Amino acid sequence: MDLNSILELVKLQPKVRFLVPLGNKQWLESSGIPARQISELDWWEDVDLGPGMARDDPSAAVPGDEYSLAKLEPRIRVTCVPAQHGSGRSVTDQNATLWCGWVVEQFYGSDEKEQRHCVYHVGDTGYRSTVGGELCPVFKEIGQKFQPIDLAMIPIWRGGTLSFISSAGLELTTDALTLSHHATPSDALCIHTDLQARHSIAMHFATFVGSDTEGRKAVESLYEAKKKLHTQAESKGKQERVGLWWEEGGFGIVDIGETFVVPPARSEEGQPN
Repeated sequence: MDLNSILELVKLQPKVRFLVPLGNKQWLESSGIPARQISELDWWEDVDLGPGMARDDPSAAVPGDEYSLAKLEPRIRVTCVPAQHGSGRSVTDQNATLWCGWVVEQFYGSDEKEQRHCVYHVGDTGYRSTVGGELCPVFKEIGQKFQPIDLAMIPIWRGGTLSFISSAGLELTTDALTLSHHATPSDALCIHTDLQARHSIAMHFATFVGSDTEGRKAVESLYEAKKKLHTQAESKGKQERVGLWWEEGGFGIVDIGETFVVPPARSEEGQPN
């Protein structure tokens, strides 16, 4: 977490609500964030941000029929979910705080016709222990628990993992050193498949990097991984294919400054849900 960014956010939105994994609340409080604006969660814990959270003063009474209004206004539930990573900035604070991903669900409508949308921010994560090693099983579990996931944001690159390397304008040429903490493009594709996400977009690949070309390499590697998956499926007589991100079951890239709209899920009759 970057303190200057957080303080700037609070300056713009003084009542902003912070949801953080275990061990981070104290740091935020020491930075001047009121405790009432911080919710600290363990893996699989969730917080329900009801209709009142959308108002300037959530504790204020709502005019009219509060029960009916609450039924109609969107409700948001945020769940802290596991990731394969670690925490710490020095040798003395390794894994002292929890790391995680976040699942955000929006519910609206009446009980009889309640609708749901789901976005999953995977967070910083690896997928396997070593090259050819054991795979992390949690993504299949998350996919099953929160199905359907309308949009997943999945990291595809190690980035400037070692700051002293990237600050020197250099980059790692092997994934072996960072594999357990940072998914490769091919591992990211496996995460997408494990989740069975309706749509996925890539993240964590072109901001903190060691060279001007490193971000492009990540994108190229993702499309190479997709091509390899398609070729392997065809050789086995399967029709398995991961299309462009806006296609159902697709995974791809959204450019800087680009705005995208996730297509609605459709019922068996072809109608939007």
